Amino acid sequence: MTWRLIPKLIAGGLLLSLVIFWLLAGTPQTESAQAQPDGSLDRTNLMVVGAERLTKHESFEKERAFTGLVRAKRQSKLSFEVGGKVIECLVDEGSRVNAGDALARLESDRLEVQLKQTTAQLAQAQARLKELLAGPREQTINAKRDQVKELSALRDLARSKMDRNDKLHQRGAISEQERDNSYYDFLSLESRLSSTEQELNELLEGTREEQITAQKAVVQELEASQNAIEIDLQDAVLKAPFSGTIISRNVDEGEVVESGKVVFELIESDSLEIWVGVPVDLASQLMAHQDFTVEINGRRLPVERANVLPRLNRETRTQSVLFHFTDGADTSYIYSGQIARFHFAETVYEAGFWIPTDALKRGTRGLWSCYTLSPVDPEAEDVSPGVFELQRRDLEELYTKDGSVFVAGTLQEGDLLLSEGAHRVVQGDHVRLKSAIDPSSPIGDK
Repeated sequence: MTWRLIPKLIAGGLLLSLVIFWLLAGTPQTESAQAQPDGSLDRTNLMVVGAERLTKHESFEKERAFTGLVRAKRQSKLSFEVGGKVIECLVDEGSRVNAGDALARLESDRLEVQLKQTTAQLAQAQARLKELLAGPREQTINAKRDQVKELSALRDLARSKMDRNDKLHQRGAISEQERDNSYYDFLSLESRLSSTEQELNELLEGTREEQITAQKAVVQELEASQNAIEIDLQDAVLKAPFSGTIISRNVDEGEVVESGKVVFELIESDSLEIWVGVPVDLASQLMAHQDFTVEINGRRLPVERANVLPRLNRETRTQSVLFHFTDGADTSYIYSGQIARFHFAETVYEAGFWIPTDALKRGTRGLWSCYTLSPVDPEAEDVSPGVFELQRRDLEELYTKDGSVFVAGTLQEGDLLLSEGAHRVVQGDHVRLKSAIDPSSPIGDK
């Protein structure tokens, strides 16, 4: 018959549980107020609560964080300006170099031979130009004058012979052939004398300007060729344009490279900057500030705003802001390509109040609520002095920070706010304060 006792045991257990729950539910500070002999409520049995006086703010600062990227200020892909065979690579990946350091060399034997040939031709052309500028030597002019005198004497002699043979031919003493020979000898000497006199006049007038101009052009052309070869020789040695670190090497010795082929990639590792994309409306607030902080590898580092680009990113619809690390910032173990978190306190111009999170109570329709304390008139309510009645106020949560919430709603400047234990009370409860509230001590200053 044991099975008949089971329902009785269950009923007895439930009754015992209800009695225990009723005993544990009561607390000394939440007992109902007891009536005193004079008919008023007894303050000693009311719940004791903490309260703070509210201060209204026209705006609040909202902590914003954006993701940025650390970049080197300069990053270059280095290549030879001339093609050729690589005969020496002086650095490797990870090598630190200074501006002007040689990184690699090309074979330059042919260029050196061409330079010697061009240098010799240039010396020859310069000597010729110098000769033209100096003009004919005095010895040359004197020699040409003597030649003119000699030809002049020969011409006179030929003329005398021609006249004599002409008379002899008239008397029939010589043949016509002999007379003609003397005539043509005279004409030949006359022509040679005229040509020599012109050459003497040219020597006396000096070198023609056209000849000097033409020779100068030859010299300039050879100088340009020489400079071009010297530049090619310089380009056969690849040098670092700035100090930094080699992050990639793409060729080895013996490889023939073309002009423009990337040989090394160099970054300015000691000079870093940060690019952050922010909303357009926030970029205008950044312009009013100069100093900020970023978080990299768990460390917060000071930076300063450098530039704000006047265009939007097509994909993210954000505006790019450039930051530089301030002088003295410890940038050790920070490298190009790392992620940086940019922190900024945005000013939101919306009126409200700062209240503790413990003062909030979940309300209806997605809102929150809190309680304010209104003093109860002892004469009207027949209560002891110092009793307050709780009034619920509906709120909208705007921002949460460090255990406090910025809210907007039906609160008023100077209201007494129930600062803790909102989940233990209801609308209309009577309570008393832990300590007196100083009217001049507001809360919510964040």
